[in-house]
Amino acid sequence: KPAVLLWVQTDQISQITEINGATLKSPKPLAANVPFQISQVFGRYFKCTQIKIKVSTTVNTLVEVLGIC
Repeated sequence: KPAVLLWVQTDQISQITEINGATLKSPKPLAANVPFQISQVFGRYFKCTQIKIKVSTTVNTLVEVLGIC
């Protein structure tokens, strides 16, 4: 099932670059150790089946993702 709420946290500076196969024109920056949550896109109900995260460093990075269906 698609997630209707998405929560992402990383321990290094990162970016969400793609959602549901669509490349974002302006990637969403993720600060280190700061949770990011999304539940609506342009005021519409959010349904997420896939995200792509780009990590800005070469060290091991912990990425935590929680999706609520």
